[in-house]
Amino acid sequence: MTAFNHHHRQFLQYLRHGEWVHSKTLPSAPKTRQQLLENGWMERRSIEGRLSLRITEAGLAEMKKTALLTSR
Repeated sequence: MTAFNHHHRQFLQYLRHGEWVHSKTLPSAPKTRQQLLENGWMERRSIEGRLSLRITEAGLAEMKKTALLTSR
């Protein structure tokens, strides 16, 4: 498991609303994407033949946890 960092947080900001987002509209960050998927912070599926991504509950929890730590 990779430790949650600012690269993960920045990428997940694009997915924070919980909707499926086509991957072509997101930043190209292959390593970050892979880590987010491996850690269960993001999920993927094909919609209309195009790869789409969505934040998971675990991803939202990590973002909230780091937001609480930085707000102190």
